[in-house]
Order: sequence, then C-alpha cells, then structure tokens
Amino acid sequence: MSDSTDSPVVSPYLCYADGMKAIEWLEKAFGFVRIAAYENDEGELMHGELKAGNGGLIMMSGRNEKLRLNDPTALGATTFGTFVRLDSADEVDAVHKTAVEHGAKIVFELRQQEHGSYEFTCTDPQGHLWTIGTYNPDVS
Repeated sequence: MSDSTDSPVVSPYLCYADGMKAIEWLEKAFGFVRIAAYENDEGELMHGELKAGNGGLIMMSGRNEKLRLNDPTALGATTFGTFVRLDSADEVDAVHKTAVEHGAKIVFELRQQEHGSYEFTCTDPQGHLWTIGTYNPDVS
C-alpha cells in the first residue's frame, strides 16, 4: 500500500502452519486479493498481506518461536475470530458458496442477526475462525 492514509488502522496478523497454502485458499474461497507474499529459502511464508472485503487488510506469517506465534492446528484452538464486512446479503451468499466449495467448515450457517448483520461463521482448513457478514456499526 503506497498511501498510508488508505491502510486500515488495525489489522489482524494471523499465523498459519502453511502460509502459502492459506493465501491460495483465502483467495479462492473468500475472494481476497494478494498484495504481498515473502518466503524464506525453504519456501515458508515469512510475511503475507491480503486485501479483504471492503478494504480490510489481513497480514500473516508462518510459525515464529521468537514471537511466540503459533497456528490453530498446533494449539488445538483459536484465540480469536476475524470479521469481514461485505456490502450486501448477495455478496455474503456468494462468499458462503465459494467457501463451502473450497472446504470451509461451517460453524454457524447463514443467518440474520438481531444486531442487523446477515452473516455466516466458518473455519478455514488451518483452523482460523472467520465471520463474513454485512454488519456495519456506527463507530463515529
């Protein structure tokens, strides 16, 4: 991203056992767009960036002992989930379809929430939790 005023103020930084596979899956299943992917000499992801939803930024890496970063498959759990906002229910339906086609495990099926979001929740093949929906809170 060349202009820092366009980049999100807060972005999740996810750890994956196989970061390159994760990037490929997120592109296919969720329609994310690869911005960067830097590998070490062994072909392991050192740092990756994906554009998500309405301008969100997802950053990721492989396991890192020094930073104590580990992935859900090694931990047997995930410590948080990531929400990706889309503009319409039709977009959510389309992402749900491609996510299921690419092996997402659905945790909560498509549903209309009382707080106004139309959404679903799933895990990716490496265990990260994702909610894709239309929730658009007023944060002003």
